Amino acid sequence: TTATTLAVSSSGRYVVVGMIDRRVAMFDAGSNKQIGSFEVESEVLSLALTSHKPFGFEVLAVGTAEKKVLLTSIPSGERIATLKHGGDVRTVSFSPSGSLLAAGGGTDEMHGLMTRKGSEREMKTVVWEVSRQLKKGLVTRQLRTIPSDDIVHATAFAPSGKVIAIGGEASTISVLLIDRHFENIASLPSTAGVRCLSWSPDSRFLASSGENMQVVIWDIMSERVVLQLPKANDWIMSVAFSPGSAWLAFCGFGCCAAQLQAVEFLDGAMEEQKQDEVDAEGVSAMEDQNELLVAASLSLTLPSESCAGDPQLAAPVSQPIVYTGSLPVAQQHAQRFPVNISAGR
Repeated sequence: TTATTLAVSSSGRYVVVGMIDRRVAMFDAGSNKQIGSFEVESEVLSLALTSHKPFGFEVLAVGTAEKKVLLTSIPSGERIATLKHGGDVRTVSFSPSGSLLAAGGGTDEMHGLMTRKGSEREMKTVVWEVSRQLKKGLVTRQLRTIPSDDIVHATAFAPSGKVIAIGGEASTISVLLIDRHFENIASLPSTAGVRCLSWSPDSRFLASSGENMQVVIWDIMSERVVLQLPKANDWIMSVAFSPGSAWLAFCGFGCCAAQLQAVEFLDGAMEEQKQDEVDAEGVSAMEDQNELLVAASLSLTLPSESCAGDPQLAAPVSQPIVYTGSLPVAQQHAQRFPVNISAGR
C-alpha cells in the first residue's frame, strides 16, 4: 500500500510510516524489519517521534483527519492518550526535549479552492506539555493555541528548544519565542504557501519550501533570505538539514527522487581563506552589507525505484567552485554551472 508520511525517532532506533489505508507501520531501523502495525480511525496526515528518556519508551504522535492527535508508545503500539485539535492535523512535532508537542492544521474540504476560510475551519497550532508522572503515567496539558489566517502545514521546534516556526497557506512563517508565552518575534514572508520547515543544528538558519517550488534559507538573526535555490518543477513537500549542516535534502511532487545539496556556511577566518580561491576565479567582491560568500557545491540525486529512465536525473554534476558577491549576482553566476548553490555569511 502507499505510504503518505513517515517519522524517524531521534534515537535512530525506529522508523514509523503512515499508510493511505489508515495503518501505521513500525520498523526497526537497525534490521529494516517491520516490528508491528496498528490501524487508526481516519486518514493519517502527520507523524512525529520522540525518545525522551523520562518516558522510558518512545512516543509517537499521529495527526489524523479525525481532528485529533493520537499518542502511542513504540514499539508496543499501545494507545496512551488522545488530544483534540478541532481541525485536520496536518503537522505534528516534538520539541528537542520531548516535553512539548505542537500540532497544526485546519479543515479544508475544497483542497485549497476556497480562499476565504472562517474560524470554524480551526486553522491553528495547539501546543501541549507532555510529561510522565509516577502514578498517572504520561500526562498532557494544553499550553497554548496559536491562531492562523489559513491552514497550517508545518511546525518545527528549533534545536535550541527556545523557538518554534509555523508555516502554512497564509504564506507567512511565524517564529515564536517559547519562554515568552509563544510571543511572535518574527514574521517571514513567503511568495506562496509553506509546506515544510527545517532548522539548521545551530538554530540560526531556517529552510522553508512548499508551493513556491524552491528551497529558501533564512538567517533568523537578521530576518532575511540568504539563499534561494533554483525552482523545481512542482511543489516541494519536505526539506531537512543533516545533523552537521553539511547537506540539505528536499523532495516533492516534481521528481520521484530526493535531492541532496551540499551546504557550507562560512564566516570569519574561513572567509579570508576562501577569498584567495575566489580571487583566483576572477570574481570581484561586492562591498555592500548584503555580501555573501556562496559556494556552488556538489549536488546529488537519490532516485526511487520508479525513477528509471527519468531524464531529469541524467544531469551532469560539477566540481565545487567558490565565489563572492551579492545574492542576485551570485545566482546569475551560478547559472553557468549545472548545479544548485549554497550560501552562508
